[in-house]
Amino acid sequence: MAYDEKEWREFIRMAGKREEQLKEITERLEQGVKDLFTSEKYTEYLRTMSQFHNYSFNNTLLIAMQKPAATLVAGLATWNKKFNRRVKRGEKGIKIIAPAPIREKEEVEKFDPETNEPVLRPDGQPETEEVEHFIPRFRVATVFDITQTQGDPLPELDTPELMGSVENFEIFMEAIRMVSSAPMRFAEIEGDSKGYYSNANKEIVIRDGMSEKQTMKTAVHEVTHAMCHDRDLMEELGEKKNKMTIETEAESVAFTVCSFFGFDTSDYSFPYLAGWASSMEMKELRSSMDFIRKTAGTFIDGMVENIQMLQKEKAAERELAEDDFVFQFAPLGEDTKKFYLVDNVGRVDFLRLLHDFADQNGGSGNPEQFLKAHGVHLDLWRDSEDVEKNQGMPEFYDVLYMDADHIVDAAEFSILIQVEMMISRAEYGHTALGKEAHNLAVLYAYKLDNPRDTRELVNKLAEAVENPEAHNLQEIMEDAQAEIDFLPDNQTGLMQMHEFGYRNDSILPLTIERAVALHNAGLHIYSLQKDGSSILMNTEDDIRETGEDGMFGIDARAWESYQVMESVREEHAGQEHLDEDMLFSDSQDRYAIYQIRDDGKGREYLFMGTEYLKGQGFSVEYEDYRMVYSDVLRENETLDSLYEKFNIGHPLDFTGHSLSVSDVVAIKRDGEVTAHYVDSFGYTELPEFFSQREKTIEQEKEAEPQESSLQEPQRDDTEKQYQEIEIFEVPALFSNGRIPEKEVPSELYRYDLRGSDYDPGIPVTVEYYVGVNHAGTILSSLCLPIPEREYLYLGEELNFTGGMATIEQLKQSAIALNESLDTKEKNKSRNNGYRI
Repeated sequence: MAYDEKEWREFIRMAGKREEQLKEITERLEQGVKDLFTSEKYTEYLRTMSQFHNYSFNNTLLIAMQKPAATLVAGLATWNKKFNRRVKRGEKGIKIIAPAPIREKEEVEKFDPETNEPVLRPDGQPETEEVEHFIPRFRVATVFDITQTQGDPLPELDTPELMGSVENFEIFMEAIRMVSSAPMRFAEIEGDSKGYYSNANKEIVIRDGMSEKQTMKTAVHEVTHAMCHDRDLMEELGEKKNKMTIETEAESVAFTVCSFFGFDTSDYSFPYLAGWASSMEMKELRSSMDFIRKTAGTFIDGMVENIQMLQKEKAAERELAEDDFVFQFAPLGEDTKKFYLVDNVGRVDFLRLLHDFADQNGGSGNPEQFLKAHGVHLDLWRDSEDVEKNQGMPEFYDVLYMDADHIVDAAEFSILIQVEMMISRAEYGHTALGKEAHNLAVLYAYKLDNPRDTRELVNKLAEAVENPEAHNLQEIMEDAQAEIDFLPDNQTGLMQMHEFGYRNDSILPLTIERAVALHNAGLHIYSLQKDGSSILMNTEDDIRETGEDGMFGIDARAWESYQVMESVREEHAGQEHLDEDMLFSDSQDRYAIYQIRDDGKGREYLFMGTEYLKGQGFSVEYEDYRMVYSDVLRENETLDSLYEKFNIGHPLDFTGHSLSVSDVVAIKRDGEVTAHYVDSFGYTELPEFFSQREKTIEQEKEAEPQESSLQEPQRDDTEKQYQEIEIFEVPALFSNGRIPEKEVPSELYRYDLRGSDYDPGIPVTVEYYVGVNHAGTILSSLCLPIPEREYLYLGEELNFTGGMATIEQLKQSAIALNESLDTKEKNKSRNNGYRI
């Protein structure tokens, strides 16, 4: 390249300027070396060197002199082009020495590589060739620390502080054993020493029982001694160093390594430093400092490499924890998959960062570096392209990234997809749940549509399958099944209600037929709307007019109370629905369903109408039937409504078949019992149906031995027992039927309940008399202050004690209670003493 005169003068001028700059910085460097060996400046230099251990001694010292807190430096062009960052206005650059070799060319004789003889041309003259030479030269370069720039975040590297944390204790100690030139063991050590390197035994001994942090620091220190100054190795290399040099070098390397890994170095000091440096020539000082830099660099690089390798092995081998967040990267159109574990960012923030990456990069490439640059800790767990990490690729994830248009949040899937992923995760590397437990988990998810509770159930099932001695699998499954069975309708679940658009879980879903059945049982039924509202259904016609496409619901608290009340009633009422005697003895109107016995001759006319019976000469006989259900007859119930009830929405405890031809419906109204045959069209009354029952009863009485005068007399109605309760803390009795006024002694007070304590719309009330929606009768020991023609609301003030008593027993209790209270105390108790 040829220069014109002007260019040549400029080149000479700039070269002269570079020489002056280099001379100036070299002089500053010489002074820096002289000033270095004070304890404070020396430790400052070592800290800087821990971040720049691959830089030369000169440049490390220059950086420490100008910006000791620097961690990452680069030139202006590198920051701009490679990292897309700009130097902040007003920032002063850091001057370092950079290589600037000069390239020269010259003609030299060419030699044959085999004979090493000159190669001759045809004219006999030596052949020549052009050879380039590089003459080492240096120049002053300007760099800037990352803190002096702004722009895109840098990819986050594995931080030394994280590598040196106590959480990584086992990995750190294993890595240091791999770096160490001598074996390491723990033992009791006399005196104050925390550890030592034995030249004689070629081993490192560390005091047993120290904290993990102190153990890690001591291991670094002693490995440094073994690496730097093994006596035999020094003799072999012909190195001779005095004791002070050996100690300074070892302490300096240990300090640098500890600084890099974030250990506390405040206990390091170099009081002998100035004396040691003053006794050495500058060449020796530079040699020693270069030895410290190279040894520390080798130590640090080896540790980082080993720690990263061990961390990857640990990640590949470790089992998933319940709270591990799994991120899958699977580029669209490719077969590769990578799975990462994320431990420091929540789902919402993680998804936001992924969308930011997609917006900035058009969705192409792996977002790993972008996420790390924004502080996300990503631990590569499985990789389809890595043999070591390709052992059974998972079929589950929390978030999947394919491209900008395919960022998938597993939490947005339907519960049925989520539960399969939960099961796959729980079974990954463990025993399979088994078909029964698997199906139960899926049913639980479908019915309850609660991801958190479903995940908890799946984990419990997995733990029980994996460790049956510690967990009772059957008990866990029974508890889950009980939650499923609590729902009022086995034909639908919360998932369908949510998909319908109604998401208020205080309401439980119902199909139309179940809604009709529960409406007829006296509960409030709601028509659910997709906007989250609900409409109370006042009649069965309201429900049916809504249609099959509608969704119905019942208040969850009302359903729970209904089940509790039904359980209490069933417990204390015995087999009321199967007690035929109540059809004839109960003072209330009742009905009963009779169906043909399996073991009688009635099977010959099962499901046949009366015309068929007449043609075959059959007659309907009481002895051919058994009663399968009986209950109180409501005022508005008829034969037709009972037929519909026992075909469409039969009671929960009804176990017979749907009401069909050949069944008999008995009706007791106003004390008269009539029987009605379900015929091919409508009903046919059977006037003589119960006459055989009366004959059978008479025959049984005649067959019984006569009672002697010593036998206990037959118990009359005065011995009938009722449930003991407390109402507003007053002793009382409860009957779910009516107790006639004539049976109530004058010492007691009779009240009716309206509605029931499971009615979600209207609270249960205590009144003097209830005709419609009668929910029970109460006999109280004391008069309740109910306003005339009004009522009292009833909530937790009604408590079943669990006992049973007769009316006579309550009467005697009331007499005793009244005798213990004078008139004044009675008035006080009525107005102040009870929670009314």
